[in-house]
Amino acid sequence: MTSEVKEKPKEGRFVRHSHTVKRLAREPKYGGTLVRDWLVALWATKGGGFYGLGYVVTLVTLEALSLEQDAAKGASSFAGAESFFASQAIQYISGFGVDSIMNTIRAAAWPAYLFDWLGPPGIVAFFVAGAIFERVVRPAVEARLPELAAARVQRLKAREEKRERKRAKRAAKTRAE
Repeated sequence: MTSEVKEKPKEGRFVRHSHTVKRLAREPKYGGTLVRDWLVALWATKGGGFYGLGYVVTLVTLEALSLEQDAAKGASSFAGAESFFASQAIQYISGFGVDSIMNTIRAAAWPAYLFDWLGPPGIVAFFVAGAIFERVVRPAVEARLPELAAARVQRLKAREEKRERKRAKRAAKTRAE
């Protein structure tokens, strides 16, 4: 007895986003959950640690400043408002705007901004904040957000597997000589 199960075609981005907008219209509280899940997933993709937290904070700050600057330009006139909405629509359709790509690159280099902002004490602040994060913040955050703990474990496992492959490759090379 075989059951033929047809696989649904994968939803496109526009369909997924329209479902999200409809749900947000029905349940405005869902917005908080949506933003939380996105931020946690973004943090997890950066390892779920201190660097990832700095990346997320920097990216959100840069994106908010960029949106605020675009909105301020748009609010200056009716033509500016049309331009603002048109640019936002184009960015949505294309997936990313140049500003978003630049903000992503800048966010990846967030420690450099910290050092530039604080000068030599920024180096000390970076290491002190990292130590505080590891000892105090990480345990509390991972207890509340287990997906971050899973991302860290996965990253450590991948690093160990890479080391093992290198060791095996060196051992094979040594035996061949």
